[in-house]
Amino acid sequence: MPWYGSLVSIDVLDASRNVFKRWLNPMTNIGGIIELDFPLADQVNEGEWTIRAQHEKYTSEKNFTVVEYWAPLWDVNVTMLPRFTDDAFALTGLLQVNYTSGKYVRGNATVLIELRERGPDMWAKPPAALLTKNIVWLDGLADFLVPMEELRQAVPGASLANMDVWANASVYNWFERDTHNGWAFTQIFSAKANIKFLGGTVRTYKPKMYFTAYMVVYTADGRQLLFVANHKVELMVYCDDGAVLLKKFLPISDDSVIQYTFRPSDTTLYSCTTLRLQVSC
Repeated sequence: MPWYGSLVSIDVLDASRNVFKRWLNPMTNIGGIIELDFPLADQVNEGEWTIRAQHEKYTSEKNFTVVEYWAPLWDVNVTMLPRFTDDAFALTGLLQVNYTSGKYVRGNATVLIELRERGPDMWAKPPAALLTKNIVWLDGLADFLVPMEELRQAVPGASLANMDVWANASVYNWFERDTHNGWAFTQIFSAKANIKFLGGTVRTYKPKMYFTAYMVVYTADGRQLLFVANHKVELMVYCDDGAVLLKKFLPISDDSVIQYTFRPSDTTLYSCTTLRLQVSC
């Protein structure tokens, strides 16, 4: 456009020929060039839009197409059990890769297993071990399995019962030619049972009065035992001078709680004023 004269208006018309945006008497530079911009709403009237420029008695129009477009979104979901025991056969996990519409994603994946020893300086030290599992083909769903023996070989001299595990999955979408990531976390605990007394550590007793001790057997992550069978625990009562006053083998109940009641005699009171109970399984 020539530098002399001026534009009367510039209008943006939507697909219904309604005025969406208007600039009145916009100024051009010395070369007759003008540059304007305008944002579109989240929801627009799709179709052929028009930019119309009016200069005195002349009008010029330019059409362009507006369409609403969604980028294909898809997610990687990695699922693992919240805890494993060190006597389990393997560490397992599941990959679910789908579009937000629910359609499955086809591609391949790489799972990086990262082991770190639990402790306050866990992130100050490098990982105890890194293992990689390749999934050459997945159709929305895939799983991975790492034998515990393979994990033990990766951390020689260390116990798996004190490890935190991260599974970081990287999935490549063949259709979108894009890579998304997902992760999951789990912990490995010892399969050995633990036992403790319920109640306070110091309790009073009197001669010829019944005294009841409660004990509970549990796993390292705080759960009760799932299978007790005919397992028993050993309860020993010591005098303050170290002499053994009582030794009993007690069965473990289905709820993992053990109750034992005994009655100190007069001779027990005279011989020792302090009793120490010790239980092992």
